[in-house]
Amino acid sequence: MFFVVDKPRLQRIIAIVREDRTPDIQAGDIPYLRIEAFDDKLTVSSKEASATFPCTVYETGVLFIKTTNFRRVLKATKIEGDFLSFQVTEKELIFADVRYPIEGLNIVLYPNPDTAPDHWPPPPPEAEQLPKVEKLKGLYRHKTTGHIFAIETDDTGKVLSTSGPLLVKDLNPEELDYDNYWDEDINIVRST
Repeated sequence: MFFVVDKPRLQRIIAIVREDRTPDIQAGDIPYLRIEAFDDKLTVSSKEASATFPCTVYETGVLFIKTTNFRRVLKATKIEGDFLSFQVTEKELIFADVRYPIEGLNIVLYPNPDTAPDHWPPPPPEAEQLPKVEKLKGLYRHKTTGHIFAIETDDTGKVLSTSGPLLVKDLNPEELDYDNYWDEDINIVRST
């Protein structure tokens, strides 16, 4: 990413779109600016606002950078004239006599603007919707082996499902006779 921009204009645009206006935000989780250089335009955006203005773009890209630190370093940078060139490599952001390391300062570069998210950090992927699981009717423990297993029944006592090491192989839950099943090896753990 490589572009030349009017520094005072860039500073005014950052002042308009930035979200780090309170000391609490500046000291805590500082929001990122999204700076996109594409098609001889520079777009500076936050989650709430965006501004686009002309600039000279030599290499396109999208840069995500923490607002407060970048704004302070940019303000302290002295240059002759108004125009400032920015070059972003895989290792650093370079402007005027400043070399801003990417790795230690949470700067993210996307060389291709089409693959860049709208905000940083990007929203997490939506969770997969799992089927709703009904509450089990009862958990039981086999006294001899210590295995815990579950028997889920409907309101009439019909077995809907079973799980656990005791019931998976040799016992057909559909043919389970509860009156004869309770013996000294079965102990209730919890019933709901």
